Amino acid sequence: NILRFFPADAYLVRTLLSPRALLYGSESLVHRVLVLYEWSAAGGPFAYLLRSLLSEGHLVGEVTVKNRKGEFVTQHKARPGPTALLLTTTATALEPELETRVLFVPTDESSAQTAASLRAFARSQRQPYLLKALQPWIELQQWLAGHGSSRVVVPYARTLAGLFTAATPRARRDFSKVLTLVQAIALLHQATRHIEHGVVKAKRRDYRAAYELLQDLVAEQTGARVPPHVRRVVNVVQERILRGVTAPSKSEIHADVPERVLTSVARAVDRAVELGYLRYAEAGRTSRVALDEPMPDDKIGLPTPEALRDALRRKRRD
Repeated sequence: NILRFFPADAYLVRTLLSPRALLYGSESLVHRVLVLYEWSAAGGPFAYLLRSLLSEGHLVGEVTVKNRKGEFVTQHKARPGPTALLLTTTATALEPELETRVLFVPTDESSAQTAASLRAFARSQRQPYLLKALQPWIELQQWLAGHGSSRVVVPYARTLAGLFTAATPRARRDFSKVLTLVQAIALLHQATRHIEHGVVKAKRRDYRAAYELLQDLVAEQTGARVPPHVRRVVNVVQERILRGVTAPSKSEIHADVPERVLTSVARAVDRAVELGYLRYAEAGRTSRVALDEPMPDDKIGLPTPEALRDALRRKRRD
């Protein structure tokens, strides 16, 4: 559904992609979104090339091929970007190094969200109305690609960097994601932003919009906040243990989380095990769990818009 908001030449959809195809492919990846459905936890050369494409903005390599004489020679291969990535998966986590380069958006599997999804699907059947509603978004993307400014300056970037938590190397990538989103928001709203010599000047409100989109995601991925579905199942396990159940099963946990289907409870339990808050009670079996490390209190993952405002005011006074 998301792709319908964009022109067809803005993305490249693939259900299967080998490492060689990622390097040898002929279709342009420049300023396009690479869409991969049903991602499996693949590692090795493919994950490495994908990480490089996202981080470096291009792929460059030397490969061995046979020439006309049957001799092995090296050949230079290049796949320019920059390229964005959109993928879906039922896994509770991605390949570790790839996960630091993306934003992991969990699915809301509550009954309320299911009902909302059904209503949205019903509305989508009104095809003529849907196409008419999507057209302004598509035209906006086409205008941005052909006529809009493509450069953005964030005048408060240094002040924001001073507020950013830099406890781990991952903070470097998270800060880059935040600035990229601020720039994207400013580009989308460039008609109401100051433009000088073709450069859009981001406003503080652009950071507020980015903060509202990213705060929970960054907090969960950096460990500053325990994902709500994980905290819920761990709390259920604690309550069960207090009632005398030493190692509750996934089905017993599900009985106390009625609005979620059993498969999503199982995924939440598996994620809690991965994060170290639960452990499997029996070696080699994943049906029953016990408590492991205590969950931390939730912390703020990103500087608040108010903190940025106050820091800029102090800077002006100084």
